[in-house]
Amino acid sequence: MKILIIGGTRFQGRHLVNELLGAGHSVTVFHRGSHGIAPRTGLIDIVGDRNSPADLCQVSGNSFDACIDTCAYFPEQVSLLGETIITKHYCLISSVYVYSDRDALLREDAQLCRLPNGPELGLTSENYGGFKALCEAEASARFGAGCLILRPSIIIGTGDHTERLLFWMRLVSVHGKRLNFAENDPVVQLVDVRDLAHFTAKCVESARQGAVNVCGEPVHLSTVLAVIAEISGIPCKGTSVGDSDLPALGLDNLPYFEPGHLARYDTTLSRVWGFERRRLEDSLAEIHAHLQQLGFSMRGFQAEEAAVLRLFE
Repeated sequence: MKILIIGGTRFQGRHLVNELLGAGHSVTVFHRGSHGIAPRTGLIDIVGDRNSPADLCQVSGNSFDACIDTCAYFPEQVSLLGETIITKHYCLISSVYVYSDRDALLREDAQLCRLPNGPELGLTSENYGGFKALCEAEASARFGAGCLILRPSIIIGTGDHTERLLFWMRLVSVHGKRLNFAENDPVVQLVDVRDLAHFTAKCVESARQGAVNVCGEPVHLSTVLAVIAEISGIPCKGTSVGDSDLPALGLDNLPYFEPGHLARYDTTLSRVWGFERRRLEDSLAEIHAHLQQLGFSMRGFQAEEAAVLRLFE
C-alpha cells in the first residue's frame, strides 16, 4: 500500500512508521522537520507545514491508498487536508478525551465533548477533548462516514516525549520514593505504543471504518507504582497524600492524576477487530530498562519532583 502519514517523527508516529515499513508498505511522511527521520527503503521524507496550502501541495499530486493523521488538533487542519490530498482511506488518531462523560463506562457511541461558544480558543488541556471531537466531525464531513477514527487512552513506550511515565519511574529508581494516595487512587488505562501501532496498521490494511477505543485494562495508579518498584528492585519509602491537598503542595499537575475523571473506556470493539495488548508488567519492564540506559534523564516535571521530595524531608 501507498500510505501517507501526517506527522510520524515523534513517539507513536515513529513507531507507526516502523510498523508500516516492516510490513512492506511504501510510506510517505509529511512533517515539519522539527524531528528528523532516518532514510530507509520504502520511506519518502517530505518536510512542510500542514497548515500551509503551499506546503501541502508537495503531496497533492499523488494518490494514496491511505492517509494516517497523527497530529490533527484543530478541525481546520483536517479540512485543509481533505481539500488537498487524494486518498482512498483516512485514519485520524484521536483520543478517549473526546468523551464528555467523566464518570461512566464509555463505549464508542457515548456523547462527545462540545466546546463552549465564544471567541476562538487556543488549545489547552481543558479543551483538548473538545477540539479532538471537532476534528472527528470534520474528518467524517471531508472523508465520508467510512473514515477510521482511533481513540487511544494513555500511550506509553520508548520515545515518549511527555515524560509522564518517566516521572514515576525516576521517582522510584533514582530517589527511592513513591506516593500513596490516601483518598482517590486514580485509575489509568495504559496502552503500549507498539500495540497501538500494530493495530493501526492492521485497521488501515483492512480499511476499517468508524470509531474505536484502543486502550489498556483499567488499573489503579498505585498498582502501576508497585510494579515499577518491583521492577527497579530498589527499596522505596512511601508517603500518603490526599487529592484535596495536592494544589497546596504544588502537586496539582502530577502525571496521570486527574481528580474527578473516573471514566473507563470499553474495549469490546477493538478486541473484536483483533486488538492484542501485551501484559502491562512486560511493557513497564522494557520501558524501565530503556530509561535506565538513558540514566532516567528528565527535562520536565522538575517542580513536581522537587515538591514530592520535600514531603520526605
